[in-house]
Amino acid sequence: MEGLVVNLVNVYAPTSGPERLQFYQRASVFLSTLDSHECLVLGGDFNTVLEEQDCSGTEQSPSAADTLREIVEHHSLVDIWRDHHPDDTSTFTFIRVEAHRSSHSRLDRIYLSRFHLS
Repeated sequence: MEGLVVNLVNVYAPTSGPERLQFYQRASVFLSTLDSHECLVLGGDFNTVLEEQDCSGTEQSPSAADTLREIVEHHSLVDIWRDHHPDDTSTFTFIRVEAHRSSHSRLDRIYLSRFHLS
């Protein structure tokens, strides 16, 4: 686009914690091959929560979340929806209802290189 290279990367992370950790480790290696001056759009179903306000419980695989957090920080990525809705705690992409309790999370996200927000 107008001389800017845009890398679009779609993610569908596994639901199993150990598999998700391995997936993020491989994704990190792949993403490190991209030119840091190019725009990166990373979106999809991460099956991981990075912020408390994005779920009703606790992250089931903290090591996978830590690895994803490192990816986000290393590539200077911004969660676009959260950037535009910093105080929203009622929008979720996953809801589970079991017996007499429910849980909800925002697992689907789109990240964009901070340097290309404009």
